[in-house]
Amino acid sequence: MNYLKTIFFHKYMLIAINYVLPLVVAAAFIFMWFRFFPPDQSFWKEPLFAITSWVDEKNLKITDVEVLGASEVLDTQISLYLTEELKKINLNSLNLDLNQLKKGITFIPSVSDVELAIEKNGVLKVVVEEKIPLVLWYENEQYHLLDKDGYSLDTVTNRDTYYEFFVMAGKNADKKVLEAMEILSVSKKINHHVRGLVRVGQRRWDVIMDRDRIIKLPENGPLEAMRKLKVLDEKENLLSRQISIIDLRIPKTIYVRNDIQQ
Repeated sequence: MNYLKTIFFHKYMLIAINYVLPLVVAAAFIFMWFRFFPPDQSFWKEPLFAITSWVDEKNLKITDVEVLGASEVLDTQISLYLTEELKKINLNSLNLDLNQLKKGITFIPSVSDVELAIEKNGVLKVVVEEKIPLVLWYENEQYHLLDKDGYSLDTVTNRDTYYEFFVMAGKNADKKVLEAMEILSVSKKINHHVRGLVRVGQRRWDVIMDRDRIIKLPENGPLEAMRKLKVLDEKENLLSRQISIIDLRIPKTIYVRNDIQQ
């Protein structure tokens, strides 16, 4: 009989130690925790906020795309690219690689720089720095739209679409865009006569005027030569005369050729 009591005693002791005691300890721990750290204290707020933010971030869907700083054409190009990329991840921000998207957008020729961020409302914000077209370069029977660094932003199939742009021609003229624009800035008052510039021998410029007139600029000091022509035109109305060539290549000398057919 005593043997059976011993067996039952050990059995219940094991149950108490393995199950009851841990529950009692856990209950006591929870009671003491809430006694000293009630839920409304700041001790709980930061961990709970971090957990909530993490869950929200993991479940965030891309709801829209906002492109800032881009022209209408570039905006369309970026939006089409992002539409295809976001389809691949089912709009889930967890699978969105912003660095990879940035690389893809910078492959678009007219993009200089781009920054991307996901807003709290799920909007993918794209801030773009766009390259600004300045001039058309005619090369190999095609027009190329160039920025200030001579970078080709696009090939132009219809010249009339960009009628307000001056045209450059000649080998390696694309490497002298800023110099060409400086020449044109000096001649603003006569630019309504100017049609474009031709790079001659990769050394100097010819300014092509209306009525097939040509201004030949020197290799050195083309800006000073244009300033001199500007002053002379203001005094003598030189460009209003029947002149086919104005040669400024010889220092301190202006050679004028009058052979435009009436």
